[in-house]
Amino acid sequence: MRRLVSRVLLVLMVIGLSLHIAVSMHGGLAKPPVAGSDASEYDSYAWNLVQGRGFSGISPDVKRPDGQLLEHPTAYRAPGTSVLWAGLYLTFGHRFSVVRVTQCVLDTLTILLVFGIARKCFSNKVALLAAAIYAVWPTALLYSSQLGSEPLYTFLFCCFILVSLQFAERPNWPLAIAAG
Repeated sequence: MRRLVSRVLLVLMVIGLSLHIAVSMHGGLAKPPVAGSDASEYDSYAWNLVQGRGFSGISPDVKRPDGQLLEHPTAYRAPGTSVLWAGLYLTFGHRFSVVRVTQCVLDTLTILLVFGIARKCFSNKVALLAAAIYAVWPTALLYSSQLGSEPLYTFLFCCFILVSLQFAERPNWPLAIAAG
């Protein structure tokens, strides 16, 4: 039974990754973000980090006297997405295709986390059903193809839930720290 569950889960992950990549390719893997969008802000912060200018960029409410947006150190956005992108840019160059593929991989790993959460709460059958639904969930497919924060934070949120469930089963300091 354990091997069957593992094989089905592997098939679901392959299907999920294939669908995520296909949707991302359809939308344009290397397509840059639209100017003024959230994605362009994440990109600006990430690229400035790579260039040694710190976590700086534009915020829609900070303008020069002439009305143009001012690039400045900012706390307007949470840093997680931009820090991940900065690491990717530092490693692979300023390439949006790498960000999109990374988001597809994160969403594929989220399939595993959804499985783990459902298995802890219910059963292997329910866990496989939940993983199958998430593997083809249209919103997840759409978000992984867009430049944004959703794939990273969905992955991190599911990690938090799974670690918290593990902590509830057997409380210990490493799990408490990981959940924190």
